[in-house]
This record gives sequence, structure tokens and C-alpha cells, in this order.
Amino acid sequence: MGSVRSLVMLREKGLIKLENLLVVGVYHEKEKTDYQKTIDFVMEDSLDWIRFHQLTDDIDKDVVFQKNALSDDFEKIFKNSDGIIFFGWADIPPYIYNNKTNLLSSINTPYRSFLETSFIFHLLGGSQDKNFKALLESRPEFPVLGICLGCQSLNVGTGGTLIQDIWSEKYGKKYLEDIIALSKDKWHANPFAKLYPEEKLIPYNMHPLKLLKTGKFLNEFGFTKEDKPFIISAHHQMVGKLGKDMKVIATLFRWKSRRSNRT
Repeated sequence: MGSVRSLVMLREKGLIKLENLLVVGVYHEKEKTDYQKTIDFVMEDSLDWIRFHQLTDDIDKDVVFQKNALSDDFEKIFKNSDGIIFFGWADIPPYIYNNKTNLLSSINTPYRSFLETSFIFHLLGGSQDKNFKALLESRPEFPVLGICLGCQSLNVGTGGTLIQDIWSEKYGKKYLEDIIALSKDKWHANPFAKLYPEEKLIPYNMHPLKLLKTGKFLNEFGFTKEDKPFIISAHHQMVGKLGKDMKVIATLFRWKSRRSNRT
């Protein structure tokens, strides 16, 4: 629901200015997520530019990174699209990237992960099978965007791994109070929202970015190396080993210790 509402708002505010825009939400029938409220919202508001497509052919963890029953669907979606966005939410089952499962990983809807990481593998290829012919080889300028979980899915789909819990694995912290004592650039989500759920605090934290000179932010989007754009985040996982042909173009900017107490 949140992703659809965001798209609607962006279009209403004139930030998406595409004529004849058609957005198709693709999902698998075995996903645990209930999309009916989102479908009802679209129908009730007569949003005829948003549609949904359910995939039904079987897929499991053993066939994600190879030709499978959904391969023809992936190719059809690719050929009939001008771009693809992978959105956020649930943790990816670590067994997909051959890791043991951290106690803090939450596997809610594995079929979504099977679908999306397999689709990404078909689109981009990956280190799982270097001889696999990726769909983007025929349309190298085709845009693929991953937001939040989508970024993690892009990395896993191309053969990368994830850090399953930043606070415990990167900072060695087990308690929220210890996270709060750190500088805010190490929060990644709002720890107060977890500590005091009765307050209904927003789960997000703000982060400044350090833009790397090899990335599109500086070379194509008009930013300068002095710019430190802020983003919002609410996540507990991050990219570990990079997937095939993945490149980092921005990292978390950390204030010097003298300023960190004022952020």
C-alpha cells in the first residue's frame, strides 16, 4: 500500500511527469503479503494507470538462479516494460545467498524473495552462473531501480550477500540503549520507535551521503563532491559482499567526532 500511495502522491504533485504512464505491480500467488487492500484502494480511486499481475508458476529456493518456470514471464515483463522498480519491506531468507540465518533475521514472505531475486538474476545475470545470458544484454540502457529491500535484492540477485543485522554484527551491540548512546549516523533506524512503541514514533532516521566521484550523482545528476544529500532509512540489514558488476557510488557520510554530538 505504501509504495502505491507514494507513486500516486508523486504523480499528483507533478514529480512524475510521464504521459501515458502505466504501472503494473507484479507478485506471486504464494506470497504472504495481502495485496487486496491495495487493489481495493486503486479501484475505489479509479486509478486506471495502476494495474496488478499475479504470477502462478511454481518457484522455490533451488531454482532461483537458473532457468525456471517463471523465466518466460520474466522475459515478457521485460519486453513490455520501460523500466522496473523493486521496492522495500521483508528480509530475504539468508539461505538464498548461502548464509546461516541470524536470529534477528525475519523471514516473512519467502516467495516474494524467490520471485524478485530470480527476476533480478534473469535481468542482470550474476556470479551464480557466469554463462547465463542476462536480459539486459539486449537492452543495456534499460533502467532497474532498487529501493530499500530492492537494493538488497539487486545485490543478492547478482550473487552478493547481506549483513543480516547491522547493530549486532557491525557495531557489536545487543541493546537499544547502547545504540542510542552511539552517534546518530549509526542508528540506521530510529531506536526510540522500537524502545517506546506506545509513543507511535516514526521508525526512520536521516543520513547524509558521501557521493563518490565515479558515480552518476556527480557525473550525470548535477551534484558536486561537496554536496551531502540526506536520505531517510529504516533498515537493519545492509549489503555485504558485492554482487557481480555491482559498484558503490555513495556511502554514509560520517561527521567528525567534534560535530557528531550535534547531529
